Amino acid sequence: MARRFRTLTDAVAHPDTTLRRYLDGRFPYVRPIQDAYRAAAGPMLVPPGEAPSGTVGAAFDAQLRFTLDPAHTDTLATRSPDLLRRQVLRDAVAEAVALAGPAAAAGDEDTAARASWVYALGTELYRNPRAKDGSPLREFFDRPAVTAADLLALAPPDALRQLSALAAVARERLLPHLHGDLRLGVEFDGSQLCRAEADVISGGLLLEVKARRGKERHPRGSDVWYDDLPGDVLHQLLGYLLFDRSDTYRIDRIGVYSARYGTFAVWDVGATLAAMAGEPVDLAAERAQVWRILEAEAADRAARTAVVEQITVLSCPCPRCGAAEGDPCDWERPYPHVERIRARRARRDDVRRSL
Repeated sequence: MARRFRTLTDAVAHPDTTLRRYLDGRFPYVRPIQDAYRAAAGPMLVPPGEAPSGTVGAAFDAQLRFTLDPAHTDTLATRSPDLLRRQVLRDAVAEAVALAGPAAAAGDEDTAARASWVYALGTELYRNPRAKDGSPLREFFDRPAVTAADLLALAPPDALRQLSALAAVARERLLPHLHGDLRLGVEFDGSQLCRAEADVISGGLLLEVKARRGKERHPRGSDVWYDDLPGDVLHQLLGYLLFDRSDTYRIDRIGVYSARYGTFAVWDVGATLAAMAGEPVDLAAERAQVWRILEAEAADRAARTAVVEQITVLSCPCPRCGAAEGDPCDWERPYPHVERIRARRARRDDVRRSL
């Protein structure tokens, strides 16, 4: 049975999803591209530190977007259920994030980095609600008053060091390559069926930005790292390309920018697809095939959601037995409908867990 997915990231991360199976079968020859990338990559320029690497990467991605477009707006950091229930904290997060664009435009790198760090913390809460126990934002959950200044102070010195260094490398090795019509946080036709948002499209170039530390050289623990190109990154680029069913963005090149290494790699779409497939590729036909895969996944998801909606739990004044209003409470004596209610609840929970 194929694994279900709701986002492109999940779809390419697991080899047993229908989309990943299609990509593996249609474009199996990824190793030559990976080997060439690894051979051309240089040494690590921005080593990680004590700050969480995932949060640093999310903050750098936000800082880059605000640098490229100071007017860029993004509400993802304030959409976590934990923040929606705490209006004071949510307003403070929004106020802090709103400082990133103007700060980047004014050359205030410190404020831009701190505001981007707040954005990353809020985004982590939205994408993974379970992360709230370890989130620095948790200390503000029960405070009656929170200011943007309180949140800007959360960025640790090591995170600010890394973000400053990553920004300096990007100014030299990334920004000169971005020109023409610039689009950030791009969604595609397929995004309406499977959540997917690309980092940057610039003049026909679809670019994925990564701040990964790469792979550690042997022996393990040597603290010597090298840049690599994981298969899921290539699959993610292919997914974005194939999700653009209407060819809205006229993508003719795909690329990766590895922020810690300053590696900027670009490939021609036609030549790369042919190399990965081992034969010439009809891009329109492949996009149509991916659309059918996404439609089938969406239809299956809708069917499972309908089942959950049909599994209703009877409501009554007595929360224990579920009897209709006016009927005697059956909790204290054996009665068939009580067991039916319990069975329906159990079935509902099972279906919900499978979604």
